[in-house]
Order: sequence, then structure tokens, then C-alpha cells
Amino acid sequence: MAGGERIVFLLPGQGSQYLQMGAELFREDATFRTWVERLDRRVLEEAGFSVCELLFGAGKSGTPFARALHAHAAIFVVEYALARSLIERGLVPDAILGVSLGEFVAAAVAEVLTPEATLSCVLAQATAIEAQCGAGGMLAILGGQSEFPELSGAAHGLELAGHAGEFQHVLSGQDEPIRTLAAKLSERGIAHQILPVSRAFHSSHVDAARDACLAQMARMSFEPPRMELISGTDGQPRTQLGPEQLWAAVREPMAYFSAIERLAASGKSLLVDLGPSGSIANLIKMAGFAGTLRVHAILSPFGGDLERIKALTADHSPVSEVAQQATRNPDMIAYVFPGQGAQRMGMGAELFAKYPALVERASEILGYSVSELCLRDPERRLSDTRYTQPALFFVNALSYYEKSASAAPPAYVAGHSLGEYNALLAAGVFDWETGLRLVKQRGELMSQAKEGGMLAVIGLSQEALQGVLRSNAAFESIDVANYNSPAQTVLSGPKDVLASARPALEAARAKAVVPLNVSAAFHSRYMRDAARAFRRFLDEVAFAAPRIPVISNIDARPYEADRIREGLARQIDSSVQWTETIRYLRQMGVRDITEVGFGNSLTNLLRDFHEEAPNAAKSC
Repeated sequence: MAGGERIVFLLPGQGSQYLQMGAELFREDATFRTWVERLDRRVLEEAGFSVCELLFGAGKSGTPFARALHAHAAIFVVEYALARSLIERGLVPDAILGVSLGEFVAAAVAEVLTPEATLSCVLAQATAIEAQCGAGGMLAILGGQSEFPELSGAAHGLELAGHAGEFQHVLSGQDEPIRTLAAKLSERGIAHQILPVSRAFHSSHVDAARDACLAQMARMSFEPPRMELISGTDGQPRTQLGPEQLWAAVREPMAYFSAIERLAASGKSLLVDLGPSGSIANLIKMAGFAGTLRVHAILSPFGGDLERIKALTADHSPVSEVAQQATRNPDMIAYVFPGQGAQRMGMGAELFAKYPALVERASEILGYSVSELCLRDPERRLSDTRYTQPALFFVNALSYYEKSASAAPPAYVAGHSLGEYNALLAAGVFDWETGLRLVKQRGELMSQAKEGGMLAVIGLSQEALQGVLRSNAAFESIDVANYNSPAQTVLSGPKDVLASARPALEAARAKAVVPLNVSAAFHSRYMRDAARAFRRFLDEVAFAAPRIPVISNIDARPYEADRIREGLARQIDSSVQWTETIRYLRQMGVRDITEVGFGNSLTNLLRDFHEEAPNAAKSC
């Protein structure tokens, strides 16, 4: 809340999308572009087309497009990227009002689901509706209909799809009745618009897709919203969100204006319309709420988007002031810490002698000799995740203490999976003893998952990889565990399914397909129970705010202090976004990326980024 004024993001759905929407921001706003490109890769993987090519290709600016799959993907990507850009500039919403498809965007912004998981729901929804529901359309009429009963939707076999008070009514149904009614409205001089959609959303015409959409969303893990979430179906706040509520956003009439009226009555608010054309903002202005509501739209087919963002956020401080200070350092260095898989017998040998008191204390906490485990491993336990995780965390921690004794502090830190705990340690979020206890508990919980495996795929593009995974229904049980580099991806899933996918991946010309020596399907849906149990454990732990930016595995953005618990829990069953982490560091101007800890696994991955941008990388 800024200056006593509530900030509310407005997220509309289909109806005003056009080619080149967001093109200016894509060219000139780094945060917007990063998120568009990241989500575009998911669209390409799952739906086989590029939002960037669709929106920012040769098409004339302002040209509408109607196909459901294209419009769903484009609106979600643009609105979510715009929300992230505003938040990183310091304009953080107190509440979010999502309408129709915008309710899915709101769920992602409020972190009910990850943006990738929400986008998967959006793509699956559009695919199901296109496959199972007949063609149809929607008609928006300005003003009420009471004075023209013969022109009502019911008189033409159309259903009420939504209303904004008495200022707009939206009807849904088959194309021919819509065209007939539109012609009669034209004869009477009544303002109206046939919306650029290909299906009759918010009506019984989409009921055939209900079961498929609910089944897909049922596979997702829904978290409580991190900010007030207002539904466009009834204008009421939602303290929880699930498949039924999101399906209602597609099926039920839109009735969000009661929320606008409530906001106007409760005090001053800044309403920011993140939709393609400011459609909701225009209706609010028509309704005459100017006394208590400041309303702004950003995107326009006529340009000027970036200037409107700058004007709107001029009085707000960036979300991470520490991160902003880091970007002004001309010689920025980032430390990155390796995770599980880097361990080897003999690790830490040169460090244990330098820090005997810490070695003794670590052994007391763990209940076994950490030096014996790392240097001799007589019981062959170093590959057991219960022992691997605390041992590698401890060696990485000693490596950091050795490095920091003679070097300037880094501008950023990041860690791959387990290594993220060392990054948080380096940023002062907790002390090393707390970190050791955390990874000990993490390893014990993760070890309880006994089924599944992991498979590293080398030298196969994301497009080709996803093509293979879409080629066989059995492969739907496979998740992407790690996006390690442009040339390396790690998959998680049932061992037999991974084995059956291996020939298909090799046939697609992967340079190598390597089964990993792990005990379970880490960083996948199969770790959900461990993630939930760990989240309860984290409630007992105190965390300090990071002194330097720590880039999160789950979204490749700096951790906020109040997101650490959720981030560490979700990291267990979410993909490691290492590729985007490296890209983000480079985007922020990092000059050197230095691996701190045992081995050089992350330094080797950096070679795959060589052609994307020049950067020095080294390990220590």
C-alpha cells in the first residue's frame, strides 16, 4: 500500500488481444522480456508454437486474433510478464482481481501455482475446449438491455456471459445468432462489439471440456494465495483456490463489478489494468468512480507502454534495494554452489584440517563423523541422500569461509538444488548450524521416497525434448527436474517409463541419455509428500532477510524475505530453473560467475552458455 492507497492489479481475459501487444516492452524492458521468453519456452514445449513469433512477428500492430489456444497463451504470458515487471519496479499489489482467463494469471502472480504450472493449465484448457466444444462467439453490448427486450440475448438463444453493472453486458453463443443480434443493434445505434474469440466462453457451450480441464488441474499442488485474490465470478475474495474455482472462471458469468463498487466505497485505491487494451479500466472510468479510484491502463496498440510504466512506478522503490545496488557495481561477481551429484570421496580433505572445531561440531549435530564419511566412507553411505546432503552442504560451507576470508563479497549468490542452502548461508539468512540441521531433515524426508529415477538428456533442444515427451501417453508421467543449461535437461519419473523413453530420446538425436545414480525422482510431483512435510518443519526455523540477493531455484529471481519458507519447500518438488538463473545473472550485469564448493560441475555447465553472452566462469 503506497501513501494510504490500495494497489489493485486488474487482469482481464480474452476479447481485446492483438498482434504486437507488449512489443515495445519486449524490446526495452529486461524483466518483461525475460519472463516472456521463459514462458514462451513452456508454450513451445507443450503446445508446439511460439508466442514471441505469434505476437512479435510481421503481423500488423492492433490486428486481433481469435484462436483459443493462441489467445490463451499470449494473454497469460503478456499479463504475467507485465505483472512481474511492475512488481520488480516496486509497484507491489495489495490485491489482484482476475476476470475469466485473468483469474489464472492472478493465481500465478499470487503464487497459488508456479507460473509454468498455471500456464500448463491454461494450455490444457484451451486444447480441451478446442477439441470438445463447437465454434461460437461472444458479443459485448455497452449499456443495459432493459429498454430493448426484443434485443435481449435470451430472445436470440444467447446466454449472459457477464456484466459490468449496467455499463456492459456480454453474451455468448453460436456465431449466427450473434451476427443477427449485432446487425439489429447496429440498426438501433446501440454500441456493441463482436469479440475476437472462437468459442462461447462463460456459457453451457464449454461444458463438454469440464472433466478434461478439472482432471488436468487436479494434478497441480495449490498453495494459499500470498495476497488478496478477488474472483471475477462474484467479486469476492478467495482465501483458497482450486480446480473447481478456476473452472468457474471459465464457465460462469463474469460479475466482477461488485468488487469495483466495494473498492470505491472502502477508500482510495490505485487500479492498474494489465490487459491488452485497458478494457476494464475504460469501463470503470465510464462508471464514474474517479473520486476514490485512480485507474491506469498500460498496454495500447498505439504504443507508449514503457513511458506509462515509468510514470506509474516513478514514486515506488524497487522490490530489492540490495539487488538494485548490486546492479550498479561495475565489477560484479556471483558465487554459485553445487548440489547433489558433485560429491566424491575425499572431498573436503584440505579444509577439515583448517577448521577442526567446525568439523567436530558438525559431527555432533549429525551423530556421525563427517570427516570419516567424506574422506573414507567405509560404509558406502556418501551416495545415500540422507548423508550426501549434509556432507556436501558442510564442505561447500567450509569452501565459502575459505573463499570469503580473502575476497570481496559477491553481488549475487545462487545454488543448484541443495547448493541453494549454501547461497542462503552466504547471504546471512541462517547460520551454518541451522543450515546443517535443515539439510539433514531435508535429506531424511527425501530419502523416504523410494520410487522413481532420473535421466540426464544431453544435446537435445527443449522443443525436440518436449516433442518426444508428447509422442507417447505413458511419458505424461515424466517431469522435467532440472533445466541445467541450453544443452542439458534432467528428467524425473518412474524408472520403467524413463527406460522406455530412452530409445525415443536417442532417436531424436540426443547426444547422450544418461540414467543418474539416485534413489528417487527428485524435483518432481513424486516428491510432493516430502515437500509438504518439510514445509511444516520450516515453521520452526527463524530466517533473516538476505544481505545480498539469493537467486531462487523455482523462479530464477531474488528471494524476498517472506518467501524463503515457501521457496525451500516448493524447491523439493519443483523444477530447478538453473538455465534461467544464469541468464538472470548475466542480465543483471554479472561479470564473473565463480563456483564455490567441491568440484566443477556448475563451471562445466556454464560452457553451454558460451554463445549466449560473453562471461568469465571459474571454480574454486
